[in-house]
Amino acid sequence: MKKIFLIIAILVGFMAFSQQNETIYIFKFNKNTDEILYRTENGIQTISGFRILVNKKKIFFSSSPNRSDKKLNLNIDRVELDNIIKNDNPNKQLIFYVFLEEKNMYYNVAYMFRTIYD
Repeated sequence: MKKIFLIIAILVGFMAFSQQNETIYIFKFNKNTDEILYRTENGIQTISGFRILVNKKKIFFSSSPNRSDKKLNLNIDRVELDNIIKNDNPNKQLIFYVFLEEKNMYYNVAYMFRTIYD
């Protein structure tokens, strides 16, 4: 009985520590180089995504209508964002926020489509 309990405890421990940590990246929207894409549903216009200029190419970040009002700190710039995208791995759980200074809002965005525009 002790051996079974020990085996179960070890397996549960491995499963608990094998979970990947989420990494959060927050960067600032630049209204001179970036674009906001809108969608209209039932007459209500919401932000559907952002085209962010990184390394002379625009990359699409999908945004959900949910946005975060909590205070976050900017922690990456465009050079670091470019390096993150170049070294992208689907197994990583990366979370991106775009800060819109004019609205003082942070939008949770997903870089899952990996669409690059020239």
